[in-house]
Amino acid sequence: MIDIKNTFIKLTSKRYPRGKEDQVIDLVPEYTFEKDEIGNYYIIIKKQDGTFSDTMFTCHLDTIDRTKYTTTDWSNRKWNVTTGKWDIIDPEKEKDVKVDDGSVVHIFEDDFIKTDGNSNLGADDKAGMTIMLNMISENIPGLYYFFIGEESGCIGSSAISRKFTDLIKEQKLPDVKKCISFDRRSYGSVITHQMSTRCCSDEFGNELSKQLNEFGFWYANDSTGVYTDSAEFLDIIPECTNLSVGYFDEHSLTEKQDIEFLELLSRAVLKIDWDSLPITRNIDDCKYTGKKSKTYTTYNYGTDWDEDQYLSRYYHNYHNNTTNSTPSTSNTPSTNNKTSDNLKKEIDDFDFDKWYNEQKAKSIILND
Repeated sequence: MIDIKNTFIKLTSKRYPRGKEDQVIDLVPEYTFEKDEIGNYYIIIKKQDGTFSDTMFTCHLDTIDRTKYTTTDWSNRKWNVTTGKWDIIDPEKEKDVKVDDGSVVHIFEDDFIKTDGNSNLGADDKAGMTIMLNMISENIPGLYYFFIGEESGCIGSSAISRKFTDLIKEQKLPDVKKCISFDRRSYGSVITHQMSTRCCSDEFGNELSKQLNEFGFWYANDSTGVYTDSAEFLDIIPECTNLSVGYFDEHSLTEKQDIEFLELLSRAVLKIDWDSLPITRNIDDCKYTGKKSKTYTTYNYGTDWDEDQYLSRYYHNYHNNTTNSTPSTSNTPSTNNKTSDNLKKEIDDFDFDKWYNEQKAKSIILND
């Protein structure tokens, strides 16, 4: 069992936008990763009998890069045709400009880790990465994929998904039937739909929720998923979902992570019987191909994907579908498949602490 809190703090010590994912891997030299031809990283852990698990766990290495810092005032720049560089017009204007080196200043407030308000935190998706590193440290069988460029359009997962079936046939990757992404806000979502397309069956989601809720959680099927790496495998892997990991206000300067929730969830997932989860969704019925369509064949993502347009759509959908972003919890699971964020908005942090302390008293989950 790794130190969840300190690992999370280390992974969020800086922001790592697209193109800097290798630097994230450098933070954890104690792990031995394989690197695929796209630039994604992965680790395979076999079962004790030497066979492969049919479950893939995913997170992404990149983060959104939001900051109040001003590093370049383009109105104070003039292009120098001789040197091929931008010259500063008025140096006095830039005397007090704070240079942003990508660092994150952590603020600790009760159960939450957030920033000083000058940048986003990066809990999306260093929370998921922390969970997966802990699972690897405990030798939980599975294929662990750490994708690049999720925030810029699922670049890494989209690219490797086109080759995934061939890699399985070549026995370079195990034949997985379940894909669990750890990349969802709040406390209780097992995502069954992404972009209004079914990604996992209700049977799969219900059983995963049931096993998690045996440890005191309140997971339930949630059909309001947006889009993350697991969606890239909808026509390849029968059961694909996204699991809440306890972060809030992602993609913003007020992003925060409930670290107590993350610590408890990191222990709970070690005890899930992943092999027992039912496989019922039929991929033959999946007409959705996402960015794997035949017209999307190039890896030149700069021309095929507009990150600003994506983020604009994301914010529009997020703010229209979320009435309250205040962290909230309840011991009562959802019964109507609505987003658990809204259902638990009336519960405050005091209630979470009470629940958390009850779980700490249960050796079933907290004893190493």
